[in-house]
Amino acid sequence: MAPPGPTLGGRLHAALRELSPGYFAAVMATGVVSVGLGDDDRWLLSRILLVLTVAAFAALVVLNGWRLLSHRAELVDDFTHPLRGFGFYTFVAAADVLAARIADAHTGVALGLLVIAASCWLLRGCAVPRRPGSGPASARSWPRPTGPGSCGRSAGSRWPSRRPCWPAYATARPCRRWR
Repeated sequence: MAPPGPTLGGRLHAALRELSPGYFAAVMATGVVSVGLGDDDRWLLSRILLVLTVAAFAALVVLNGWRLLSHRAELVDDFTHPLRGFGFYTFVAAADVLAARIADAHTGVALGLLVIAASCWLLRGCAVPRRPGSGPASARSWPRPTGPGSCGRSAGSRWPSRRPCWPAYATARPCRRWR
């Protein structure tokens, strides 16, 4: 007989612990399509997508709030990580897109979303200090990807890649060869 697998509650707990803030990109994309459909005078489809956008945004806010209460260490680790922390900007973008979509009918709510988004943007971008060990020295010691798009030449090309090399993404500063 096979050993029993993890319970549903255990799987949900693990999924909540590892919830990515990047899921707000789905809210942002749905909102952008809703705005586009509204601009194209397809109001029924636009409103359907608006309802989906609001529902997904509310669900993700509740789930991330639950994650903050029950898995604070993992959330703070993601927030301050030099690579995973950028996923929190999808919340800012999703809130801004939602605010843009509802601004005509609900100006106060839209303004509130913009204030919240701007506050989160400032918190993530300015108030969160770099983690010890996340600077250029540690970035150079991380394993670097090879192949197209990494430092050096693209596959099959004699010209260097136009993308900055990988440590630039981790340290938010350009590589030496692109200065």
